[in-house]
Amino acid sequence: MYDVIVQCGRRLALWRRSCLLVALVVLPGCGGSGSEDVSQGLGNLSERTFVVDHVSTVSAAETARKQWLDSLDDPQADGWESEVLHNQAKKSLSKLSEWLAKPNELDTQKLSRLFDKEMLCESLRPAALTTVYEGENFLVRRNVAADTEEVAAVPQTYRGFEGFLESFRHLLVREDFFALQSLPRLNMAFKVYDIDVREEQHFSTKQYVAMSGVVENQTFEIHSEWLIDWITDESHELAKLQRIRVVGPFEETLSQMSATPTLFSECTESILSNNRSFQEQLIWGRNFWRHRMDAQLDTNISGHNGIAVGDVNGDGLEDVYLCQPGGLPNRLFVRNLDGTLTDCSNAAGVDWNDSSRGALLVDLDNDGDQDLVVATRSKPATIIMSNDGSGKFELSHVVPDVTGTMLCAADFDGDALLDLYICAEHADADAPSLRGGVLNAFVDFDHGGKNLLLRNDGDLQFTNVTDEVGMAENHRLSFAASWEDFDDDGDQDLYVANDFGPNHLYRNEAGNFTDVAAELEGEDRNFGMSVSWGDYDRDGRMDVYVSNMFSAAGNRIVPKDDFQPDAAAAERAIFKQFARGNTLLKNASQDGFVDVSTEHRVTMGRWAWGSNFVDINNDGWEDLLVANGNITGDAADDL
Repeated sequence: MYDVIVQCGRRLALWRRSCLLVALVVLPGCGGSGSEDVSQGLGNLSERTFVVDHVSTVSAAETARKQWLDSLDDPQADGWESEVLHNQAKKSLSKLSEWLAKPNELDTQKLSRLFDKEMLCESLRPAALTTVYEGENFLVRRNVAADTEEVAAVPQTYRGFEGFLESFRHLLVREDFFALQSLPRLNMAFKVYDIDVREEQHFSTKQYVAMSGVVENQTFEIHSEWLIDWITDESHELAKLQRIRVVGPFEETLSQMSATPTLFSECTESILSNNRSFQEQLIWGRNFWRHRMDAQLDTNISGHNGIAVGDVNGDGLEDVYLCQPGGLPNRLFVRNLDGTLTDCSNAAGVDWNDSSRGALLVDLDNDGDQDLVVATRSKPATIIMSNDGSGKFELSHVVPDVTGTMLCAADFDGDALLDLYICAEHADADAPSLRGGVLNAFVDFDHGGKNLLLRNDGDLQFTNVTDEVGMAENHRLSFAASWEDFDDDGDQDLYVANDFGPNHLYRNEAGNFTDVAAELEGEDRNFGMSVSWGDYDRDGRMDVYVSNMFSAAGNRIVPKDDFQPDAAAAERAIFKQFARGNTLLKNASQDGFVDVSTEHRVTMGRWAWGSNFVDINNDGWEDLLVANGNITGDAADDL
């Protein structure tokens, strides 16, 4: 417990941490009592400033813990020479992207400090690119002929710093694109995924390179991989670029001039700005509220809060239900004919303040309207609410003591009633620590909360049949699940994505389930975050894509001989899988699933929390949309 001073306007008040939420609601000058929700009690936040002016001294134990945590990330102290060199390269690459940000205003004198005098740079744009897609909105070119990891070197080689600039100009400036001087800003980022320590003061890195910009209403993106040779000075303070080569895949995407130059437009403000809840609460974001609310309300920093879409009032327009962290009310936004959304949360009776992690809008009682299911965390329960047909909800059923993370519905037993599956992503109190060096816990964690299958018995009554139908062994850290008839036998099967362990694929056989993931090569041992089904190759069989976590550090370290030297080969292979990223499993029917992730270049989804098969450009082929990100605070330049 610590004391916090919160400043609002010109008034100061001292509050205990457990009272911080109250401070926000009734602090003089911040609105009166009796407000409909937290945000309305705050008044107009755009005209007020909330500042945490003081946090009392951190305890000696917390200080020692921070020092211990910092020591774990000191490659020089733990003997990882390659990571020491990586930090040097990262520093130089950061400067390179910063100084190339304005191509038409280059400070060549400053930029040249990053390059060795004998620097060699092969062409940064492969000579032979193939147009793999061209539509009304954009075109995509790739070096599809490159079927090996390292592309054959282009004959032309540029020398010295001036040579790099020439090659860089050829990368961007072409007759079908634009002149370099017309580009006001270049966004550029690097992600080092491999490092090779050579002789003294010499090493090499492989990195993903991403560039993007906007020129005269046209947008462009370039994705490439560079192999860079480095040389360090005697002090090892600065790494200089000695040679650059393009390796692996290269892709450029160019927007086309048209009435609608891009596929998507940012419309958040235009559809939500008419609501006080947007202006006074949603627009401020998670970090704003985390610093102003009691941590025990479960304002979870990871942001695992769900969203559901459905027509709640029967007008043929899709509405949106938004789950929120504890202390902030859940929101129901009803769509208007002009495309805007109106906050009807309180009138609909669904503005729960409990921390919510998942929601569904589905017709559970077959009366033609969408009922609401919400998984809450701060008060562990799954809440089932009945819709009266007009978008007003009443509490119908509560499944207690279930810390649900994600919900999905399907009629698994063929009785024409939708049943519910609840993922419970949390560890048991006596679970082995994932941070305590317990290797088996990391690669095969089996101490999570137990997932539940609830059979719909009609009249919004449900029975837990998890053990009865063969799903007793399902207590991993389950993030997501998705129903699909993958074996084309007419019933719904279930894929469950697990964190720190193998995934489940439950085959449905007359309402009973068998986990066939291992048998059909569908386990994908990884950081399972989400799962989606789609027939990407249009062969009539449903394939599956699993969002995981790409780790540049993992790709650099795990393949090295001195990483987990005593671990078995199978365990080392699992660690490599952890670092690789997302997984696309092709449904090969009787032969099970085939991992085609690498050949289709879909592993790099960064830290991917969600994904979906969507035909974005209406060409009849299902594309992949991947939502990714991590907590970066003020660092907004992470690739």
